[in-house]
Amino acid sequence: MRVINLHPEGATSSEAYGVSRGQQVGRALFDGVWCAILWNGSADSWVNLTPAGMEWSEAYSVHCGQQVGIVQVHGMSRAILWNGSADSWVDLTPARAAQAKTHSVHSGQQVGSALVDGQPRASLWSGSAETWIDLHPPRTMHSYALGVHNSLQVGTVFVDGCFRASLWNGSADSWVDLHPIRATESWALSVYGKHQVGYAVVDGCLRASLWYGSADSWVVLAPAGAWKSKATPYMAFGRWAMPKLAMSITLAYGQATLNFGLTCTSSCLRSSSRPKPTASARTQESSVWWVTK
Repeated sequence: MRVINLHPEGATSSEAYGVSRGQQVGRALFDGVWCAILWNGSADSWVNLTPAGMEWSEAYSVHCGQQVGIVQVHGMSRAILWNGSADSWVDLTPARAAQAKTHSVHSGQQVGSALVDGQPRASLWSGSAETWIDLHPPRTMHSYALGVHNSLQVGTVFVDGCFRASLWNGSADSWVDLHPIRATESWALSVYGKHQVGYAVVDGCLRASLWYGSADSWVVLAPAGAWKSKATPYMAFGRWAMPKLAMSITLAYGQATLNFGLTCTSSCLRSSSRPKPTASARTQESSVWWVTK
């Protein structure tokens, strides 16, 4: 396995969050300010995506030359789409929203959340604020869209006192509740084709999870002996790999991240690119989601 150091010269810290077709995105800390960064496979290739006048920025996902993330201006978060440069930025924040955030991009579609009337609402865009589609299901309190692939979107919805892994097909009416019957909390973090991945909390333990479009299709990926695990997408450098899952597993002796094929037979060790919060941190995050840094 070859490791490439993407850390930009002059930065005191850096993190990579997304990769696709030879491009990588994340953030780097310069003079105490986080800046959204785009790389093309080397440390020297870094591009600062922060638009002029913004207080800070972060990039979370990239696909086919488009990047998405967040900027802060006047203490408010804005959902942003880039096309490879700081000057290319497009503000996706809907007119009705006080703040917004984008999490993922694929084939010209972007997903995230918009804060409307004090309520975070799962959101879908197609390149502009005017294309905003509200995915928020009726009679739910909070919703977040976290992943997109082709026409499908995944995330979580807070209803009946817990977060429930969710699947959409382009509209609020298409919402599918993926929440396993035994779980007290669940999150769908990414989607690829007919597969959705994330985690569910069962008997107080985080369980890496795989779905095939319904709650009944739920598959626990956590191996015996693990008490905490999550499944997130894994893409090969420069191209999509065969659908794989990167599973973060916490055992009694520590934490490791393993790449599993859908049959969960691989044993190759890799480091996690973007650690996700624990279940308790996720619950807390819902109450401070829009608090600025």
